[in-house]
Amino acid sequence: MNWRYRRPAAVAVVVLGMAVASACSTSGGGSSGSGSSGGVTTITFWARPQNPSVGLAKRWNATHKNIKVQVSTIPDQEAVTKLGAAVRSHSGPDVVDMDDINAPLFAATGITQNISGFVNSLPYKSALNPAMMTLAQKGSQYYAVPYINGASVMMYNKGLFQKAGLNPNAPPTTWAQLLTDAKKISKLGNGVSGYSIPGSCGGCLVYTVWPLIWASGGQVFSAYGPNQTTTYSKYPQVAAALNLYRQLWTSGAVASSERSQDGSTWGELFTSGKQGILVGTPVQIPVARKNGVKVGVAPIPGENGSYSTFVGGDELGVVTGSQHLAADKEFINWMLQPAQQDYVVSAWYLVPVRSDMLNASFESKYPDAAVALKESEKGEVPKSIGFTAATETPNAPWLDAFEKIVFSGADPASTLKQLDTASDQILTQEYQQQVGG
Repeated sequence: MNWRYRRPAAVAVVVLGMAVASACSTSGGGSSGSGSSGGVTTITFWARPQNPSVGLAKRWNATHKNIKVQVSTIPDQEAVTKLGAAVRSHSGPDVVDMDDINAPLFAATGITQNISGFVNSLPYKSALNPAMMTLAQKGSQYYAVPYINGASVMMYNKGLFQKAGLNPNAPPTTWAQLLTDAKKISKLGNGVSGYSIPGSCGGCLVYTVWPLIWASGGQVFSAYGPNQTTTYSKYPQVAAALNLYRQLWTSGAVASSERSQDGSTWGELFTSGKQGILVGTPVQIPVARKNGVKVGVAPIPGENGSYSTFVGGDELGVVTGSQHLAADKEFINWMLQPAQQDYVVSAWYLVPVRSDMLNASFESKYPDAAVALKESEKGEVPKSIGFTAATETPNAPWLDAFEKIVFSGADPASTLKQLDTASDQILTQEYQQQVGG
């Protein structure tokens, strides 16, 4: 699992809608590499790289005799194309670990299959993250289930807070406090900056900026569907959040190198003790603490209070064409049990998807993850087919507008209207190409 848990990704040009007819036309096909032999069923599992999946698959194989899991890791930038091609050729895996933002695409195009009966039967269904559950739905049916919670949080350097004359146990809870604290920290000098802005990484910026908007009552996308639009210019909270970032930039509270930060080294200033506040995923915390940084963790604040987060992460789905549904579901259910969800935290410093794990014992053992878990219950994540093209690619309208407003001082009102127009064209095109209609 990489540190930012969302990534600048390449847009898949494959039209996945063809997978539906192709996959459904097979009779008795099977997933590549899966089968049964000598009373042992082997299921294939495609996982995202650098996350808990490989370790959990090894734990499963060490404790289960009749079902074995054969795991392969597929890079994020190849996942959509490879999975679509594999389903069309009837050589796909049985179970897939997907970037949660791709769950609507896989459901709409028939890559993953309807597992509503299984999901509705889970005794802990109501505890699964609500934003991620919405991503997994097509209509009232479920085509995936949340697995890893990659919610963003606000991390801050307690040592720098104290040096700047700030209370190290009182992180900012409003935008005004955030700006004031960041400016005071930047005045420490010696290469210290107050705040992080990954200025050339659209995927990073959705994690850092959008929670500020949501926590203040704003939105960035309209309802999911063929007529979906962005709503940047319709909510004043969007312009206000970008104005906050403009103030952070022009005040000198942000290192000049951050303007060109494409995500490849994002977080290194914070983990090295040279930055006061970083909004990102908790995976940065162990690295910082190993370097002697006293890290505090807090929710991402709204303009005048409240909080929210971008709920990135992973979902698990059963791939169309799998011939081992019972084994697939048994494996997925096992992955969501407290012991495995605990491993997600202890080994990877990520967050469970189950709110029923948030108790006194969990908070005492994992105080940082507890903040993120609580925050994620109020978090959001846009459900959209064209999300990546509209926000994450180097030429994405979101990234272009952010640069113009925050770094170049462009007028927010006109720039956000242009952003909506460009984004709406992409969303319409992507939906038509991938889903039709």
